[in-house]
Amino acid sequence: MAIVVSYDHYDDLQCEVVVFLDDETGDCFQIQCDLPATPGSYQISAGVGAPVEQGVIAWQRVDDEFGFALSAKAAAMFGGNARLHFEVEPSGGDTIDSIAAHLERMMRLQQHERRE
Repeated sequence: MAIVVSYDHYDDLQCEVVVFLDDETGDCFQIQCDLPATPGSYQISAGVGAPVEQGVIAWQRVDDEFGFALSAKAAAMFGGNARLHFEVEPSGGDTIDSIAAHLERMMRLQQHERRE
C-alpha cells in the first residue's frame, strides 16, 4: 500500500490543499486552506463530508513519514483514530521537503514537532 502525497494550489477555487491518498483504496486525508490564507486557519477532511476546522493538535515529519495527532472531533472522521501516520511517496513534482514546508506554512501550529 502506497500513500501518495501532493500539494495543489487552485486559484479558481481560492484554496490550496495537501492530500495524502491511499492509491489502493482511494481513502484520503486532506489539509486545506482558503485563499487568501489567514494564518492558522485551515481545515482537515477525509475527502467527503464537512471539513473540521484546525483538527490537528500536533504533527511531525521524520524522513519520509508524517504523523498527525487529531482533535476528538477530527478523529471521529477517521473511525475514532486520534493518530494518523503515513509513509509517503511524493507526486506531481513535489518533494518531501516541499510538502513539509507547505504544511508548516498552511497550519502555523504552535508546536510543529514534539520530541519526547
